[in-house]
Amino acid sequence: AHTWLASYKTSLRAATVRMYRGAYNVHIMPVLGRMELRDVRAIHIRKVMASVADKSESLQHKVLLTMRQLFETARLNALILRNPCDGIKITPHAKSTGRKYLTQQQAVQLMQSVTDPRARVFCALCLYAGLRKEEALGLHWSDIGPASMAITRGVTFPDGNQPDPRMELKNKASCRVLPIPQKLRLILDTTPRTSVYVVPSADGGVMTSTAYQRLWKNAVAAQVDFPVHAHMLRHTYA
Repeated sequence: AHTWLASYKTSLRAATVRMYRGAYNVHIMPVLGRMELRDVRAIHIRKVMASVADKSESLQHKVLLTMRQLFETARLNALILRNPCDGIKITPHAKSTGRKYLTQQQAVQLMQSVTDPRARVFCALCLYAGLRKEEALGLHWSDIGPASMAITRGVTFPDGNQPDPRMELKNKASCRVLPIPQKLRLILDTTPRTSVYVVPSADGGVMTSTAYQRLWKNAVAAQVDFPVHAHMLRHTYA
């Protein structure tokens, strides 16, 4: 697993590498870590999946994806004859763990309640254009034209508080040009331009993780009487 990660995954985004490493260290290694590679069978893979069956479907997917890629790489390197993950599936949950989007009434209430200029334009970018959190934080005023905007960078925090200076987007498809709907245009036109970033930190620089969490907690979450997180706004847009 260590060789697989070092040889095949080092060119990926830091957050993606952290996802693979976390899935292996926390959920896979306790079950398979002491086994010989050639001794692993489907029944052992099922044991790993049984240990995360009560977790979110997203986490189950990450654990299974990590094992599937790891063993497929071993097969391609002739270390094993078959991939023991073939035919293994996650355990779907009968009930949703919670609402993943806002109702129309909640969306209206959110935009009426959030008055801080940085928080307001951040919410508008996610709610009216479907931007991910990192894309909204990475947007420059120079990326925005009269009718469209270019999404070319993202602010992530792979090592804790400080942003990744590479500012890579999630994938190639994430680099795109989006139309600007009228509701978003009105908010952009009334947002003070105090930085090259549309949603800067208080000192005008790029957001740190702590600065973003403080902004969201105080200027967004505390202003409404329902649970909300940034990705819910993208789901609402969708």
